[in-house]
Amino acid sequence: MAFIPSSASGGGSKLRKGFAGRAQRRACYVMWSKTSSGDHYVFYDENFNQIIPAYNNYTTRNYVTATNVVQYHSGTFTTENTMGYSGWGSSNSTTSSGSTLYASMFAFNAMNGSAAGYFYSDGSATTSRHPSYASDNKLRNARMFFPSDHANRAIIYGIEDGYVFARHVNKSSREELPFEGTKDVGISGVSMSQGSGMAAYNNTRKEFICVKLNNGSGSFDINKFINWDFDAYPSPAAALANATLDFTYTVQHPSWGTTDLESEQNHKLILRDDGQIHAYVQHNHSSGFRCYYWDQPATDPGATINTTHAATLTNTTSYGRDQSQMTGQRIVSSRDGRNYCFMAPYYYYYSGSLRHFTGMGETAVGPSVSLSDTNSSFGLQVLPFRDDGFIHWYPGNGYASNPTGAYLYNGVRVGGINQVLESNGNEYRYLPMWHGSNTTNYPGMAAVDDYRLFKYGSGSSDNSAYNEHIRQG
Repeated sequence: MAFIPSSASGGGSKLRKGFAGRAQRRACYVMWSKTSSGDHYVFYDENFNQIIPAYNNYTTRNYVTATNVVQYHSGTFTTENTMGYSGWGSSNSTTSSGSTLYASMFAFNAMNGSAAGYFYSDGSATTSRHPSYASDNKLRNARMFFPSDHANRAIIYGIEDGYVFARHVNKSSREELPFEGTKDVGISGVSMSQGSGMAAYNNTRKEFICVKLNNGSGSFDINKFINWDFDAYPSPAAALANATLDFTYTVQHPSWGTTDLESEQNHKLILRDDGQIHAYVQHNHSSGFRCYYWDQPATDPGATINTTHAATLTNTTSYGRDQSQMTGQRIVSSRDGRNYCFMAPYYYYYSGSLRHFTGMGETAVGPSVSLSDTNSSFGLQVLPFRDDGFIHWYPGNGYASNPTGAYLYNGVRVGGINQVLESNGNEYRYLPMWHGSNTTNYPGMAAVDDYRLFKYGSGSSDNSAYNEHIRQG
């Protein structure tokens, strides 16, 4: 469904207001930094302006109010332990070739917001810690979500182990409660005991696809469902019950690289409006981050479809789902759910960044934009920007006395003569406000968890709901 402005009536055209004084602006992004003087949060609005009241820059943050909710770092109300940050490394260092979690890793932001915890547009924050997965829980869950342009942007859909689930974006992890009125559902015959996020939904076509079976060596069975409608039936169980399994067909990807849990159980799909399907596959150990594509068959092909290898981004020694549940490819969605960034590490677990961009309405053969960052110290981060685009955060050594060390740059958004996704490599933005540690620091940047609930306000930081389906929760 296309963008639906909220009406002035109906009881819900405005959601709860923000926390930024008289302006009542909502935050759209959060900078996070972990240092010896505490865990620092700085919130920014939709154009990366500082949210007032401003946070002063101190060498130590003891007893300094970080949001309108509590005082952080004082040890009286909350500590690092209560927020579950014990598994994260200090932001004065970078991930490089290690597997320790750092704010500067490429995976700090994904479809489910910050990997460090839940951060919201009103300035509040809470832990995402889980008894089994500790501080890694949101990072682990990021690989489960799949592309879907359904209308209710309060819902985020994922698939894991053959089970489709719906969660509120404010509590997106699979271990959280289902979105109100929805039920998780298992798809019969899906034999993917460790499969994550290998599905796609297209709201224009009312079709849902998922990987049913891994046959090995780049061959996969694909389920094609028709009359699948997440707008009419937001519950995965109801959507499945009212859909039809049209048929199952087999695809064979050429030039198949490494065969492991990453390439076979964690690759990602997108189904475009024109019926072109992309499979984005992270092949480890210098085999590249690849895109394969084929056209959705209208009838059962009765034979294997040989897909086309469209693009490869070169990587070096790198690892994914084969090493842990926290590593590997993940995606970032635009606010409207129409455009997507598929991203993987360039170097080891979290350094550098390889990105393929495409969208439901794109018509290019393969990805519309492909970009590489070959940094071996830290990872470039992709953020959603406005309603249909993205912007990059370069998490270099940035702090108040070195404000050009980290910055925003290279927007990817719909534009140009043909109104398709394009890269704007000369675009740069510097920040007016920094974390409180005024020394060597590599801070991360992420979208707040409820980013997709609000529409871009043309500079006014509008609090209007993205469409009439939105319930903040």
